[in-house]
Parts: sequence; C-alpha cells; structure tokens
Amino acid sequence: MIEMDTGPQLSPAVVVCLAIAIVVAVNGGLVLAVRRGGTQRQVEMLQRAAKAARNPWGDQEKKMSELRERVAQLKPDSETNTEPDD
Repeated sequence: MIEMDTGPQLSPAVVVCLAIAIVVAVNGGLVLAVRRGGTQRQVEMLQRAAKAARNPWGDQEKKMSELRERVAQLKPDSETNTEPDD
C-alpha cells in the first residue's frame, strides 16, 4: 500500500489559537463596522439595489416622462413662432 503525505501536521494548540484569532478578528471587524455606521450604509445600499432590481429602468422612465412633459409644453409656443414675418 502507498502511504500519502498529508502535509504538515499542526498541533492542536496551534489550531485552537488560529480559531481564536479568527473569531477575535471577525468580531473586531463587526464592532468597528457598527461604530463607523458601516451597517447602516450597507443596509441603505442593499435597499437601493433591491429597488433597482424591482424596476431597473425606473429612474430613466421618470426622467423621460419629465422630458416628455417639457417638450409638450414647448410645442404650442414653437407653433405660434413659426408664422412668417412679412
């Protein structure tokens, strides 16, 4: 039978220390994010993304309808100005 090399062997103390370091780092990052208001910004960003996903062209449609209304207001004025001046 061929024995396979399983790589370097870590002692259980090293594994426990690495696990504790990871937990402390993650919790520290969460505390910093909360203190800086990062979670509120992330929530707002996710809300904007969800809104955009529901209606991806909503902003453009709103701008186009506003432009359409402005053009409609201009048409009567431009028709009265097209009379020839004699």
